[in-house]
Amino acid sequence: MNRYIRKLQTEHEHGIVQLGFLDDATQRMNQKGFSEEDFKIVKKSSAFISNEIRQHNESEEINLFPLLENHLSQNGPTQVMRAEHRILWNKLNKFDKSIADVESDKNNLEFLKNLRSNAQRIVDLLSEHIYKENNILFPMAEKILTENELKLLAEIG
Repeated sequence: MNRYIRKLQTEHEHGIVQLGFLDDATQRMNQKGFSEEDFKIVKKSSAFISNEIRQHNESEEINLFPLLENHLSQNGPTQVMRAEHRILWNKLNKFDKSIADVESDKNNLEFLKNLRSNAQRIVDLLSEHIYKENNILFPMAEKILTENELKLLAEIG
C-alpha cells in the first residue's frame, strides 16, 4: 500500500477512536446529566476535529484529489468528498455553539440534548465519510494513479 494512503488510513483510525469517545461522552451526559469529565472529552474531541481532521482533509484536497481528478470526472467522487468536508465544518460550527451553550448553563437539559444531537450528526457523517474513503476512494486511487503519481504521494507521506 502507498505510504501516503496508509498515513491517511491511520489518521482515519485515530479519528474513529475520537468519534467513539465523543459519542460515548455525549450519550452519557444526555442520559445522566452534565459531567465535567465527559465535557472535557467533548471539548477535546471538538479540538481534534478542528485541528487534526481539518489538516487531514486539507492534505487530501491538496495532494490526493487533484491527482485523482486527472483520471476522473471533476464531478466524481472527489467532489463528493470535498462537499462532505464542507458539510462537516458547518456541523462543527453548530456543535461548537452547542458546547458554548452547555458551558453557559451546565444544567440546561435542552442544551445537553442539542449537544448530543449535534455530536451524533458529526459522528454519523464522519464515520460514513471515512468508510467511503477507506473502502472506495483509496483503493480506486491505488488502482488508477500512475506509478509516478503514487511515488509523488509516497514522498509526501
